[in-house]
Amino acid sequence: MDILEPIARLFKKESPMSSPDSRARAPAELLDLIESQLNTVEKETIGVVTEAELCEYEDRWDRIRQLYAELIDRKAA
Repeated sequence: MDILEPIARLFKKESPMSSPDSRARAPAELLDLIESQLNTVEKETIGVVTEAELCEYEDRWDRIRQLYAELIDRKAA
């Protein structure tokens, strides 16, 4: 099973008020960001991650938090 599959299932049901494009954009971006996070963790584990990648890792966390908040707000509406 793909590690991102449970996260993808979480976002399948979207509000009918949102456009199809905007409904798909945030979850797709979120999955891409999480995959990038996992790649960085893997590189860190084997000792080949750079300082720049670690900075990007921290920046992605901020965007991930923002997207989660947007998706939670959208589901609550």
